[in-house]
Parts: sequence; structure tokens; C-alpha cells
Amino acid sequence: MRNPKKISELLAANHPKLKDLRTRVHLRSQVLESVCNSLPSNLAQQVISAGVEQGRLNLGVSAAVWASRIRYFSDELRVAVEKSSKKPVLTLKIRVVPPAPAPAPAPAPAAR
Repeated sequence: MRNPKKISELLAANHPKLKDLRTRVHLRSQVLESVCNSLPSNLAQQVISAGVEQGRLNLGVSAAVWASRIRYFSDELRVAVEKSSKKPVLTLKIRVVPPAPAPAPAPAPAAR
């Protein structure tokens, strides 16, 4: 049987199979930070994810109402992300991301 390792251990050890994943996560974090810094704080709080792929800035937001409001900032977002990521951003796509599932409740203590 294999000795399982935690993902955090693999990432910390620069495991070659996860190096690409780690790089992509870092780049997406930078894009998310750039997006949030370019928006008013009430809108920035609603952005869940951000990334650039093939010239398209992809944003995940918490609700449709926020997607509509963020579209008004599309030009500013494109310019800011192009500067920070040094990748061309030609289009913007905003999707509503379903909320994360609630954590499972802790098991009830055994009755005595």
C-alpha cells in the first residue's frame, strides 16, 4: 500500500507533478488581487475567482446582481489585469459561482 501524503506537503516540497498547478494558482491569485484592487470594496467582496486564459478575463461572482454591476468596470479591469499579468486581455466573461457547501455538522457525542 502507498504512503499517502497531504497536498500541503507535496506543494511545500515542490513536487514536480504539482509544480504547474502551483504556478497556475499563484497566477490566478495575482489576477484576483488585481481585480479586487480595481473595484470598489463592495464589489470586490463579491468576486470569488479570477483568471486569464486565451485573452479572456474570467470572473466568478457571488450573484447575478454583482455580475451586472461589475460589467460597468470592464475596461478598467482589462487594463489593470493586463498590467499586472503582462498578458493581453481582449474579453471579459463573468459567471455566477454557486456558493460553497456548508461544512458538515460535527457528529453528536455518544449518549451514555
